[in-house]
Amino acid sequence: MPLYQMILHAKSYSTPQTLASLVRNCASEIIGSGGVVRCVENVGVRKLPHRFKAKFEDKRGIRYHEEARLLSFRFDASPTVLTSLERLIRFETDILRCNTVRPVEITKKANITKLKNNPFHVSNRNP
Repeated sequence: MPLYQMILHAKSYSTPQTLASLVRNCASEIIGSGGVVRCVENVGVRKLPHRFKAKFEDKRGIRYHEEARLLSFRFDASPTVLTSLERLIRFETDILRCNTVRPVEITKKANITKLKNNPFHVSNRNP
């Protein structure tokens, strides 16, 4: 199973209870399909590079957001689980955006067979 990293941009004022229930639902979806959750991180509230538009106006009348709370998941799962996770997150009103990537593992870089291309080999290090 490949390693994935999912970054969620939530509204900055969303309650900890709703975010905790979302994390539990995502983790149970991953574990239920035979995957492994490696790490869940609350990165905190950060300024966004540009305004994000929410699906609907909330109770406060806010539709555009300049700050968001970032949550990061690292998990091993089959590719079919991603569609069910994205469906689960799509219906959550507190999530502004979701990005899923496959990070490059450091073991793949270290297993380069040509020594001159291997940045981790002793002969290729700068003194």
